[in-house]
Amino acid sequence: PPINPSRETTNMAEVHGQCNPQFDKVRSLLQQFIESGEEVGACITVNIDGEDVVNIWGGLADAESKRPWAEDTIVGVASNSKTVSSLAMLMLVDSGAVSVYDKVSKYWPEFAANGKENVEIRHLLSHTSGVAGWDEEITMDEICDPVTSSAKLAAQAPWWEPGTASAYHAVCNPWSHPLPSQATPGGHNCLSRIQSCLERAPEISPGRVITDTSGYSGTSDTC
Repeated sequence: PPINPSRETTNMAEVHGQCNPQFDKVRSLLQQFIESGEEVGACITVNIDGEDVVNIWGGLADAESKRPWAEDTIVGVASNSKTVSSLAMLMLVDSGAVSVYDKVSKYWPEFAANGKENVEIRHLLSHTSGVAGWDEEITMDEICDPVTSSAKLAAQAPWWEPGTASAYHAVCNPWSHPLPSQATPGGHNCLSRIQSCLERAPEISPGRVITDTSGYSGTSDTC
């Protein structure tokens, strides 16, 4: 719950770290959020071209114990794998190996069961597929087993007509199960090759868009 501002000390609410002058507004906003109690504690880092232009923190890491947020406070990070798996699929799209308008069943025939024959790749990427979770009770061990979890997804009906509504696919990513490997020429697992693809791609820096796709043309030894 938000901290009562009257119970905060000036030290607790103080924002620490370094921030380039052009980003002073970021520091001010973090200060405001912590002082108001809207944020218990937080940290922000912005890196541009390899330089940390913002690296600030403040507030409490634990409201109950009043432990202050420090430079090295460890923070849980969620959903990073979605970024990687989505990037892998978009690299396949960029290379021409697949289209976002392709039916998922083109590459994963079993997925067409129970009214999912019209689900397209774009629906998976935009969390509008209607398959935002499992109908059946499922354990974490089963979720981490791509064979079991994929089979359960493929068998069930969508929760809504694909493309008509959206719900976050929190731990259910159909595109990171059999789809990438079946959509990749030669059947290679796209996710396992993403690192080598990026290494062969043009140098990437924040704010740049890749226009040369020769590094990942969709051949059997690339993504």
